[in-house]
Amino acid sequence: MTAVPLLVTFVHGSSLLRETDLPQGLPIVGNGPPGTFVRLPDGLRVSLPTDQIVYTDEVDACVRVGFGGMRFDGLNRGRLRFTRVREMHPESELSPARSHTMLLEPSWVGAIVVDDREAWSTEMMSAWCREAPPPQLLAGIAEFNRGEYFEQHETLELLWRAEPRPVRQLYQGILQIGVAFHHIRRANHHGAVYMLRRGALYLQPFAPCCQSVDVAALLDDAAAALAAVERLGASRLPEFDWSIAPTVRLRVSGQ
Repeated sequence: MTAVPLLVTFVHGSSLLRETDLPQGLPIVGNGPPGTFVRLPDGLRVSLPTDQIVYTDEVDACVRVGFGGMRFDGLNRGRLRFTRVREMHPESELSPARSHTMLLEPSWVGAIVVDDREAWSTEMMSAWCREAPPPQLLAGIAEFNRGEYFEQHETLELLWRAEPRPVRQLYQGILQIGVAFHHIRRANHHGAVYMLRRGALYLQPFAPCCQSVDVAALLDDAAAALAAVERLGASRLPEFDWSIAPTVRLRVSGQ
């Protein structure tokens, strides 16, 4: 295989779909070149930026797609983010409405290779999640569970800022769920809703469990709290039932 700057391998059972080419000689108006899609095992079709594709193949029932002018930005709010940094075709051949970012769910992707080096994979995520929880994480969780929501923010912010790997978003997600309850305590309805939703996005790729944290349980508890906050609305937020405020649970190895 010819080296490509960015190679994305989709999950086992994926397949590639291409729209029929437009007749030669017709101008491209608005929609750009024919579409390219990856079909996932559950039937979902994921649209790709066709004009950026420089390589495709299927190996062991996994689609691999190479992109020539996209940059992998890492995990962003629970999704893998890519940014268009260079065009591969003349402007006259491109859609003026083309997207400049591509967002993929981690569950769709098996591996990402940048300049022949693995930048992300499900195996890497699993390895990070098998690590023991760092002391600062345990300290922040203890503060969270005592209802010290401002303090857990300070502790976990230091941790996620010091961690360069995408597992930092596990810490961000816990932090933001905690901040949501700080907002509830201060009767800030908008802030509570925003942080409960945003924190859940950060946490989802790490479910069901990561670094001993029961992420699935925290997501369920945060969803129940969000429903209660939305039901109460801003005027009745002081009536929030604190008995449903979550605690961050740790799973014992082997559970």
